[in-house]
Amino acid sequence: MKFQIKNIKLLALVALCLVLLACNDFLSKDVTLGTYKKGTTGSTGGTTGGGTTGTGSSDSDSDGLSNDVEVELGTKSTAADTDGDGFSDGLESATTSGDPLDASTEPTPADRAKVIEAESDSSSKSDSDKDGLPDGFETAQGLDINDTDSDGDGFSDGIEMVAGSNPLLASDTPNPSTSQTPTSTTSTPKDTDGDGLSDSIEQLNGSTSSTTDSDKDGYSDGIEFLMGSDAMDALSIPDFDAPL
Repeated sequence: MKFQIKNIKLLALVALCLVLLACNDFLSKDVTLGTYKKGTTGSTGGTTGGGTTGTGSSDSDSDGLSNDVEVELGTKSTAADTDGDGFSDGLESATTSGDPLDASTEPTPADRAKVIEAESDSSSKSDSDKDGLPDGFETAQGLDINDTDSDGDGFSDGIEMVAGSNPLLASDTPNPSTSQTPTSTTSTPKDTDGDGLSDSIEQLNGSTSSTTDSDKDGYSDGIEFLMGSDAMDALSIPDFDAPL
């Protein structure tokens, strides 16, 4: 009888030890009851392992600049034309003559255009990713026709081609000159076709405000304005090989 009692006590002691070990193992785990544990910050400002993905790499206003870049420049990620001068923040950031925060400073067309002898086929002139560059040109340059920003640096391929930076190298970006304090504006000029030029500026330049690419050559009117090519002539296109 005494032997049975000792065995029962021994078994109870072993069971208790197992319970305590299990509890200790549970309590030592990195858990939070009722919530999840957030992971580490990712490259886009979001989190992995249960967190939410941020929108830093997005381009909310479709001006050719990511939200992260706009924060760095001091421009608005919710308005394509922060200073309200009729030129999008992206277009103004592509040249040293423009300032996306100063309405009194507007980009001036460069003399970087060329005339071609014949138009390319229609498929090569389409712009699948809407970065202002035709698919044929992007394919020849090794750019992604389905990604506005091939190197993921926050500047669209079109903006980088105008600025002279490498759209395939994230460490090589445009270096726009911006003022410290943005000019206050009451409203953003209307840009019906979203090509970076306001309707009124397109009217002055003679391009069409209802379509991004007036002459259907694959280059947006905004890109052609900056480069100095004729947005109404499909045989007049930007010459990105010309010196800045």
